[in-house]
Amino acid sequence: MHKNKLEKFKKLLLAKEAELEKELNNLGTENPKLKGDYETKYPNYGSSLEDSALEFESYIETLPVEYRLEKRLQEVKEALLNIEKGKYGICIECGRPIPEKRLEIVPEAKFCVKCLKKQKK
Repeated sequence: MHKNKLEKFKKLLLAKEAELEKELNNLGTENPKLKGDYETKYPNYGSSLEDSALEFESYIETLPVEYRLEKRLQEVKEALLNIEKGKYGICIECGRPIPEKRLEIVPEAKFCVKCLKKQKK
């Protein structure tokens, strides 16, 4: 891939990384002992039984959102590392280049569309 294109994708990935980190920081705090792992904040609505139930429900609903954001952040960081290694834009399944149109939509993509469809089966 041409150097100008790589720079373009690197900028997209860095912007996405910052956005995901901001979202994660709104939901939790980063675990200082495990980089990239966030602990979901437990809400505090009050001290009544109803408040406690709402707090627990909100916490349980936030956990999968936080997990998915962590996973996406990890994928973005891997894509940035692949740029540095000269492996960016190559399908990890078949080894063929991932089309640039796909990378423009999902710059952290690891699979070409054909291999992605195989993964989902």
